[in-house]
Amino acid sequence: MLKSIKNVDIENKTVLLRLDLNVPIQDGKIQSDFRIIKSVPTILHLLKKNNSIIILSHLGRPNEGKIIPSFSLKKISQHLSKKLGHEIEFIENWVDGIKIEKNRIIMCENVRFQKGERANDKILSKKIASLGDIFVFDAFGVSHRLRMDLLINDLAYKAVTDGCLVIYQSPAMRTFIHVRDMAMSFLFAIVNSDKMSGEVYNCGSNDLNYSKRDVCEMIKDKTGCYIHYNDFDYDKDNRDYEVSYDKLHDLGYD
Repeated sequence: MLKSIKNVDIENKTVLLRLDLNVPIQDGKIQSDFRIIKSVPTILHLLKKNNSIIILSHLGRPNEGKIIPSFSLKKISQHLSKKLGHEIEFIENWVDGIKIEKNRIIMCENVRFQKGERANDKILSKKIASLGDIFVFDAFGVSHRLRMDLLINDLAYKAVTDGCLVIYQSPAMRTFIHVRDMAMSFLFAIVNSDKMSGEVYNCGSNDLNYSKRDVCEMIKDKTGCYIHYNDFDYDKDNRDYEVSYDKLHDLGYD
């Protein structure tokens, strides 16, 4: 179970804080600061414990490895500083190391400007991890949905770091979408546009819906991790994302 910062004594540390500050910006103006405001309590809590804070976040979907001014976090840094009533130092070149004083806040430039960020590059990951003493994740806007990709990333991480996965009873399903189905469904739609016009279809295959247990078994095959089957308790996360593709297949898609 993930630990809350309210239940863990984090004091006099350099905290690497991952936030979700991916807010809408139009014509250089922030359209909604909801996510920025929601991050304030976490930051204030860490400051009260005399921690130094290094903030990481992303903004938009810039091409990896390229610095695009319109996706800079500088404006967000300034806005957050006003909401906090606390100075935030903004740093563009941060990945090779940061010097930070006690009880100070630094915001790093958009993490997606870093080459290798999307591929979870090992060298980049080590550099980022070395910036702080402890990592606090408060970016649930990018993780709470537990889509298949996020589920796999989460379980694979646990398999590698802990060497063990715990499987509870759960009917919840997740679905894969193969790139082949994405491509073929577009071609199928072009050929059958007269039948499909004005309708919405899921593209994929029903046999690519998997339970969490199925996913754990696949990860075990790749990592050799140990699986503990807990058949007495039920998974608290019972959200089900099973998708039916029957509507598309009824038209002849195969």
